[in-house]
Amino acid sequence: MAIKSFDKVWHNGEFIHWNDATIHVASHVVSYGSCLFEGIRCYDTPAGPGIFRLKEHTDRLVNSCKIYRMGLDFTRDQLSQAMVELVQVNSIKHCYIRPVIFRGLGEVGVNPLNNPIEIYLLAWEWGKYLGDDALRKGVDVCISSWQRIAPNTLPAIAKAAANYMNSQLIKMEAVTNGYAEGISLDASGQVSEGSGENLFLVRGGKIVTPPLSSSILPGITRDSVLTLAQELGYPIVEQVISREMLYIADEVFLPAPRRRSLRFAPWTASWWARVSRARLLAACKLASFRLCRARRRTSTAGSRSVTSPLAPPARVTG
Repeated sequence: MAIKSFDKVWHNGEFIHWNDATIHVASHVVSYGSCLFEGIRCYDTPAGPGIFRLKEHTDRLVNSCKIYRMGLDFTRDQLSQAMVELVQVNSIKHCYIRPVIFRGLGEVGVNPLNNPIEIYLLAWEWGKYLGDDALRKGVDVCISSWQRIAPNTLPAIAKAAANYMNSQLIKMEAVTNGYAEGISLDASGQVSEGSGENLFLVRGGKIVTPPLSSSILPGITRDSVLTLAQELGYPIVEQVISREMLYIADEVFLPAPRRRSLRFAPWTASWWARVSRARLLAACKLASFRLCRARRRTSTAGSRSVTSPLAPPARVTG
């Protein structure tokens, strides 16, 4: 899909034009994939633009850099503030924010330690990832023949560009074979996640999702779904999920901030690798579609008061 970008890009503390946000082809990241990044939604709300769970996204970005020994010259608060300023200077109402941190031009070779760390924050408009009908009608997905990265090979909890080479293989195989998305298994043959989103299934009134040990990214939207579903009283189970559970699940969905939610329509037996698709649970619709407006709020559950632990979105003013 074409990028509908905004003019200003933040680079190492300064704003530059989009067309000037370039790197040298000999940069370390080009040959060796040494890049960490995030994907963050900014939503147009009645109170103005709101960046969804900015602190949590920034924390994960910085933690990813720690894993890959990338020392940063900016604090978490400075990076968060820079993203707020990015929205301000571009007069954005809603957008997708992409922070990228990578090793730039310096020495050649695998050893990255003497290469400079470059930080870019950019934004563009990103609509419904799979089209208008995906959430309403569901989509076809398949079990990928490509497994997720095995433990102690690449760290799955880091949001690293290198990990998404694996995601590309999963996605390309699915699209080539006529599916919208592929579901990967981990090195043990248990359910992991989609090419770019965590997975949930519903069975027997419970919402079930794989644990972090199943080579999944600790998704911010995943955490939000778990938090809101628990607040609304739905039983949550984090457990290893066998492949066959996908075929007998009442519902399966893959939420992600850039696509709101991906769901599957009723299962057919035309091909044994086709995953069951069904209606989204009301709580999960709330979690995946309205999370942008998740604010510390109080609701009533019986006679007790329940306060959501989700922090309000980072507001952009001025």
